[in-house]
Amino acid sequence: MTRLYAFLLSMIFLSSFHAGAQHYVRTKKNIGILASAYIPDYALYKGTTHGAVQGTGFAVGITKEFRSFLYPELFFSSHQTQAFVPGTGTAWVPSSVTSNALGIGITVKKDLLNFDMRKKRGNCFGRVLYFFLGPEYVYPIGGTLPQGVSQQGEFAAKAGLGMYSIWGGSSKSHSAWTIHWEFYYRRSFTPFLKTDFGTQGNDQYLFSSFGITLRVIHFRTYKFSEM
Repeated sequence: MTRLYAFLLSMIFLSSFHAGAQHYVRTKKNIGILASAYIPDYALYKGTTHGAVQGTGFAVGITKEFRSFLYPELFFSSHQTQAFVPGTGTAWVPSSVTSNALGIGITVKKDLLNFDMRKKRGNCFGRVLYFFLGPEYVYPIGGTLPQGVSQQGEFAAKAGLGMYSIWGGSSKSHSAWTIHWEFYYRRSFTPFLKTDFGTQGNDQYLFSSFGITLRVIHFRTYKFSEM
């Protein structure tokens, strides 16, 4: 009987130790969300670098990671800016514009260097700096526009630097989640707004934005012992 109790106790101990020391492995299956803020967000007259109108904007969407460097994106964006419309006499006055759109894009990243390597909460920790760039296309779906102002589909590109953290150890949360911070410049190649005021004049506006993006990716994981 004593030997039986000892055997049972040892099995419970080994089971508890094994459960607490599970090693989790990341799979290729993943899904993510992103949120961007354009601050500042300039509307430029096409063909010039002056006369910009400063506004704000944001984007939210979903993304995935492929092969550790490709990130297709589907997002909703909104820009709050101004366009100049005819006023009294010969004067032109700014009028508020809200432009909403659905967009698709793809971001390509290249890791540059590792830094801040240290122990954190008993695990190896470090950060990775990377360069990224990517094209986007956004299609207008409405907004608040003054008479004579219309939205257009927009081709744009962005480029900048990003950072994410890497962990050692076998923690499930460290294996399942990656958080990216990205800082970049975005520029339109086609006008997002056009004005049509007949003989009084017409303008086209391009976006020129500085942005910050939070990109959170969740990966499916499995226990190494269940392979």
